[in-house]
Amino acid sequence: AAFGLTDEVFAVAFSRIGIMPHESRFWWLMGLEFGAYSCWIGGTLAGSISGDLLLSHFSFLRPALSFALPALFLSLLLSMLNSTTRPAVMISLLLAAAFHWSGHSETGIIAAAFIGPGIGIICRKNQ
Repeated sequence: AAFGLTDEVFAVAFSRIGIMPHESRFWWLMGLEFGAYSCWIGGTLAGSISGDLLLSHFSFLRPALSFALPALFLSLLLSMLNSTTRPAVMISLLLAAAFHWSGHSETGIIAAAFIGPGIGIICRKNQ
């Protein structure tokens, strides 16, 4: 049941499943999972074949490629922002940033990963 669950699928499903008609949700989710998984396999294959070749000819792309995964995560996060999730995201962001600036980035990520969802649960209950 969790085979197709990725961060991309979760983010899209979380933000869109409420507007899907109930009778269409299963097939919509299966299509979403299949599409994401197919793109992941195709992207992995294309990247493994062309990655070294591309960077050997266009080395200026290296910094952009190292930022691709964080940029993907940020775009997924921003698509999920609403009045309920905003406080948890902002507190997590500030907490992680404070730890980072104090030289404890890893601790900040762990703290934000636990405190952010806790705040999200509280915000959802108070909704």
